[in-house]
Amino acid sequence: RESGPQVLYRAGQEESRLLAGCLQSALIRALSPPKQRAAMAGDYFILSLNVPSALVECGFLSNAAEEKLLLTENYQQAVAQAIHDGVAEYFALTQKNAP
Repeated sequence: RESGPQVLYRAGQEESRLLAGCLQSALIRALSPPKQRAAMAGDYFILSLNVPSALVECGFLSNAAEEKLLLTENYQQAVAQAIHDGVAEYFALTQKNAP
């Protein structure tokens, strides 16, 4: 049964890969999902931007237990905080490595 958050990014975009990795790590830390996924590259049209971008899948509605969890305010807040933390981590890394 599929479960857990999944972050996607456009293949070949290194800044997007870094952003997606930060987001995926933050979601794993915050939510402790049973299945810990890695950020996944692909050729996603929605991510064909000229800025770092990532798509966050918060969970699987095909999993009844996860669907129930996704409907709770506490879980939604935890997901939102994890996304915030992941973006903050990304900016901290990019600022540290800036010329």
